[in-house]
Amino acid sequence: MKKIIFLFGLMATLAFLASCEDSTLPVPTNVRIEDETTLVWDAVTGAEAYILEAGSQRIEGIKTTSQDLTVLHDVLADGTYEIRVAATLGDLVSE
Repeated sequence: MKKIIFLFGLMATLAFLASCEDSTLPVPTNVRIEDETTLVWDAVTGAEAYILEAGSQRIEGIKTTSQDLTVLHDVLADGTYEIRVAATLGDLVSE
């Protein structure tokens, strides 16, 4: 009887582990500026959307792998900014 209970517990644990999804997303790579005003990056497998951050501005829900940077012209002062792109899938956000 103990063997049957142990095997059942082991099977339940393995089934649970098999159903767990990876809880991380890769970071978008090959981020670059094309045509002087368009930020482009490589797609992340499994991503639903992307987030772009530049200075204090954040653009969420980007459904493509590019963003026209002229939308930031009116909200950011002239200067140099670090631009970050993250992939999202539901509540998951890449680094």
